[in-house]
Amino acid sequence: MITHRAVARLTTLAASASVLFLAAACVPYVNVPAQRGDVALHQPTYDTVTHIAAAAISAVVADRPQTGRYIVQLPQGVNTAQYNLVIASLGENAVALPKADDMSLPLLDARRVRVRGWHAQVDVVRPMEAANPQGQKQLVTVDLKRDVIEGWHVTHLRPWHLDVEEALRVAAEAERPYTDRD
Repeated sequence: MITHRAVARLTTLAASASVLFLAAACVPYVNVPAQRGDVALHQPTYDTVTHIAAAAISAVVADRPQTGRYIVQLPQGVNTAQYNLVIASLGENAVALPKADDMSLPLLDARRVRVRGWHAQVDVVRPMEAANPQGQKQLVTVDLKRDVIEGWHVTHLRPWHLDVEEALRVAAEAERPYTDRD
């Protein structure tokens, strides 16, 4: 026999689960930096942006491990507290760009962050060769997906074999809405 109390507990449990699911589903549409004609959020200080950038940089480091210290550059506008959180999540070899005392270290630069609901992409520029941190650079596009339980995790790394500026241009062209193309 189902009691009134059991029904009340089940109702409360269902309502709580619905609220948690809806809260997790409220993931925005973000472009950092802003793209021409978009309606997305552009705040690099949005927590989702820094969490995604940290996960992407971590994946780029894991793909081509750094043998020593390296500099991390986040999108312009990220504050010191967010830099500190990202650097702490990357480990003792990561140094924030504003605090870097040795600019000859390899630079990992999170150039662009795009969030589309439960999916995100980050364009990270890294040295082409770990042995030559000041030499040619390479763009790596990192795809991420959000999971309700685990949060953001990397699903794919795409190293580009073009000049960084050309790769950024091609990637931006692919992002433009079809109605906006020439």
